[in-house]
Amino acid sequence: MLVRRRSVLKSDMNELTSRLENGRMLLIAGLREHYTMETAGRIPALWERLVPYLGNIPGQLLGVTYGVVSHPRNGAGGFDYVAGVEVSEVGDLPAGFVTETIPAQAYLVYPHRQHVSKLRETMDAIRREWIAVPGHQPEYGLDVIERYEWEGFMTGFGDIEVWVPVSGRIST
Repeated sequence: MLVRRRSVLKSDMNELTSRLENGRMLLIAGLREHYTMETAGRIPALWERLVPYLGNIPGQLLGVTYGVVSHPRNGAGGFDYVAGVEVSEVGDLPAGFVTETIPAQAYLVYPHRQHVSKLRETMDAIRREWIAVPGHQPEYGLDVIERYEWEGFMTGFGDIEVWVPVSGRIST
């Protein structure tokens, strides 16, 4: 069982604060590509491919978009990235769409207060300061979820958060 707490990480850019949250189950529908650190700069193009579908995806719950990052467990290297939205059910999705079911779980949530183009710096600070600590390994093969409130997604600013899954549930 996890106890609700707040923590602060220092990065070169600013202080990263976090909070513990119990996340609910999510069903994400979107587009998936495989990247390496060398090709990660192509992720914005994946989002550009998603934009024409926003608001027209069957069962889409409006208001939030998600970037789901996971590392394949087969040793292939790199990572998979899904740019998507929450849906109420798997319906008749557009061609090329995939779904990711993310179980209800506990998360450390880090707000990102700068433009989305600086998100990699926030992710690097989280990885360097927290995930690298022994015993702080992501759960369920899921490494992080990027959560963008609609305004943040459309402008690159706004409510952008990085959700890192952790073991256990939070006592309230």
